[in-house]
Amino acid sequence: WQHQGRSLYGTDCAGNILYVGWQLGIPLEDDVCYLRGVPRAVLDAACAQRFVAIPVTEARPGDIIQIEHPKAPCHLAILADKGHPYSLIQSGLHWGHTVEHGYVRPWTTWTVGAWRYPGEIQPWEERGNV
Repeated sequence: WQHQGRSLYGTDCAGNILYVGWQLGIPLEDDVCYLRGVPRAVLDAACAQRFVAIPVTEARPGDIIQIEHPKAPCHLAILADKGHPYSLIQSGLHWGHTVEHGYVRPWTTWTVGAWRYPGEIQPWEERGNV
């Protein structure tokens, strides 16, 4: 884990989201001039410039989940399908690295928004990857 990190050697929650988008070929603008605990309105505005807002109830694996955790009021994670029914992939100071765990309570109750990467994303296999 690295605050404002943007590489395989260390990322924060926003770095994970951007890194995945870049790997998918999405030209997302980066902004590394933010403090830990950025106000929710600032995170909302940054996400609105880069992603498509969706209802939380429509989120599916690959979408971005916005969380208001008591110790991290502005946090982002990627929804994944390893779990019952879903999991979250996220980075944070608490873990010290990127983790994947079940998307269950209390995480579901802390969810305050959901976002989708812009444009059509081809499945991994269709992009020539195996």
